[in-house]
Amino acid sequence: MKNIFSSLFLFFVPLFLLAFLSFTENIALGAKYTLDPVPNYTHCKDESDAIQLTDGKYVEGHFWTQQGTVGWSETGFVLITIDLEKDMPISGVSFSTAGGLAGVKFPDSIVIFTAGEDDIFHEVGDLIKLNNTKKPVPSAGYATYRYTIDKLQTHGRKIALLVFGEPYIFCDEIEVWKGKEEDLSRPLPGMGFKDLRKYVNDVTIHNCVKKRITNDIGEVQKIAGNVKRGKKIQKELNKLIKEIDTLPLEYPENFKTIFPINSTHEKVFKLYARTLQAEGLKGLTAWRSHPYQYTELFPSLSDIKPTNTNQLYLGMMQNEFRSVAFNVISPKNAEVAIEILGISEGLRKECIKVQKVLWTDTKRLEPVASALMPINEEEGLFKLNVLAGLTQQVWITVYSKNLPPNTYNMEIKVNQIRLPMTLKIYPIHFPDRPALHMGGWDYTNVSQHYEVTEANRTALVNMLREYFVDSPWATSVAMPFGSYDDFGTMTEPPDTSNFDAWRKLWKDARRYCVFSAVRNKFQQWEIGTPEFNKAVGNWAKFWDNYMRNAGLDPSQLIVLLVDEPHQEQEDTIIKAWAKAIHTSGAGFQIWEDPIYRDMTKALPEMIAECDILCPNRQLFYKCGEDYRQFFIDQRDQGRKLEFYSCSGPMRLLDPTTYCRLQAWDCWRYGAEATYFWAFADAAGNPSWNEYLNKRHAYTPLFIDKDTVYPGKHLEAMCEGIEDYEYLNMLEKAIKEGKCTEETRTQAETLLQEIRNTLHSIMPESGILFWKDFKQPEIIDNIREKILQTLLSLTTNN
Repeated sequence: MKNIFSSLFLFFVPLFLLAFLSFTENIALGAKYTLDPVPNYTHCKDESDAIQLTDGKYVEGHFWTQQGTVGWSETGFVLITIDLEKDMPISGVSFSTAGGLAGVKFPDSIVIFTAGEDDIFHEVGDLIKLNNTKKPVPSAGYATYRYTIDKLQTHGRKIALLVFGEPYIFCDEIEVWKGKEEDLSRPLPGMGFKDLRKYVNDVTIHNCVKKRITNDIGEVQKIAGNVKRGKKIQKELNKLIKEIDTLPLEYPENFKTIFPINSTHEKVFKLYARTLQAEGLKGLTAWRSHPYQYTELFPSLSDIKPTNTNQLYLGMMQNEFRSVAFNVISPKNAEVAIEILGISEGLRKECIKVQKVLWTDTKRLEPVASALMPINEEEGLFKLNVLAGLTQQVWITVYSKNLPPNTYNMEIKVNQIRLPMTLKIYPIHFPDRPALHMGGWDYTNVSQHYEVTEANRTALVNMLREYFVDSPWATSVAMPFGSYDDFGTMTEPPDTSNFDAWRKLWKDARRYCVFSAVRNKFQQWEIGTPEFNKAVGNWAKFWDNYMRNAGLDPSQLIVLLVDEPHQEQEDTIIKAWAKAIHTSGAGFQIWEDPIYRDMTKALPEMIAECDILCPNRQLFYKCGEDYRQFFIDQRDQGRKLEFYSCSGPMRLLDPTTYCRLQAWDCWRYGAEATYFWAFADAAGNPSWNEYLNKRHAYTPLFIDKDTVYPGKHLEAMCEGIEDYEYLNMLEKAIKEGKCTEETRTQAETLLQEIRNTLHSIMPESGILFWKDFKQPEIIDNIREKILQTLLSLTTNN
């Protein structure tokens, strides 16, 4: 009997081991895979990211600083698709990651898909939910962790892991375990997806929509808890929480986050309206608002000002643009008709534009009321629909070119509500073209760049011109090099067709800015060689002559050689190119935007070759007095000073301090231009849907592939340009001295007050978020004082 058991043992154990080994065989070892989006986390990014997830090696040490780790920052999701090269049975998957420190969290979801030879992907399940690792996910502190499942019973040639997480996603190894051969005959579950990226987009939007509505339900729940009959409202809100789970997954390509996002979201605002009614809101209500004041999505009844204090006021020069705004809210859906009284029909049509402000959501799920959409006039009325419980802002812009100096006592009639408005046009003429230059890396010389398309490019340019942009930017395509012989002599001139078309598009620009993006060579010649100097000089002289032949001064051409230099090798390239250009006698200007935190580390010879220095305004504030003094000294030595900003997300930054006051800082420090990154950069998606953005959106507009609309941030930039002119006019009037000594002293005191105010408003970081700046009216009060002072300076002779 003993011999029989021994024989059976020897027979079955190898079979068991064979089955066990096949069950745990990692069939993804060494497999090729694709990553969408590409890894972007600096501390572990390297060329081997394309092989490290299936190389069988697990990292040791601090997870996301190891080169064996693959990492993503601020992408929201990652799609990892592994090709097993043939249809294979699959029993399990493991995903190795880490979290619990420095803001790194474990993934929210890891959805598993498999696809056969037909490339149709089927959802198998969520690894986070299926995870059968005996060790629980750590709840606190840094830890590595492997999510695993070994009971899948599926198959596929390709296996895809869709990982959702914020703000980081990290992985160092993925294993796929071989299943049993009979799993190959099992049908793949559920409906299939040919375009898994479309599915990803739908899931991303769906999750954001659910969070948006859930967040808003939560806010209204809090408010309802403090009002009469609030419990009944809360019960209705609880029903909506369940309704969220029934929302369809599929979203159209042109999905927009304009509020309300859907019918469920609309019900949330209607329930909020009921809380306002319970607090005493009886009907349609309108109240004055500063145009750049952050608008609350759920204002309290005390925030909704009574109409008898709603005096709208706008003082301005002739020939400029300024705006006022008011809010409307209603306990029920309402059709609203707006009528502007106290001004003739002809002047109203010529000088006044009425727009509604749309609510849109952002990538961070912080909604903003910023998009400006025109309201068409119908027989003297501007009509719009107001949704119950949703604050609707109305934006009124006055263009005073043809308005005679006078005080116009007007009235804005909103259905039966009357908002008095005083419009005062001062007898001072604003120049047709303000002095301060403005640009924003629009790159409209090409038909596809960021969100510039052939369909929206003309509309974008026309809008930017309307908002005082006079310094467009082009890519290096605008200034090609041509051909040269072995000694650096030009043998074939550059093709000017791109620059020609760009100039035609921007025919009234005052400057043409080109990012040349040069390297340490000119064609085959290293920097500093005689051939290099000769070839660069010939190239520079060609474009100098081009400007002259076009009837333009060569100094109107601005060339950025290397963007944001911050190390010696970049400075060396700039120095060599700029020196060769200047030696040639070419008259265009070299523009640089160094981002050293300590400007003493910049190569002095590079700085000496620059015609224009443009510090980042946020660094200008953040890096201290010595940093600021460096640029002031350079300005005093003859270099022009300008400012640029490139912080984000634009939609959440304060329009007053970030956009409008940059022009005031130009005046304060003697800078001649203001720039913002970047007019068309909406992070690769339409501005109307930030849910799909992988990074910050920077555009101050609302732009998609076909249309362009202004946002409040663009309006604030435009007002800043006009404010700069006010400040210049005030300084000029004081210098001319055509006033009494007392008036001049008052004017000089005002200038010092302005400097003190700017110093007190701006934080050391140089940036404020919109919801954090509570007093935008301070700037308009100062502007009104400037107007009054300018009037006294020109009349008290």
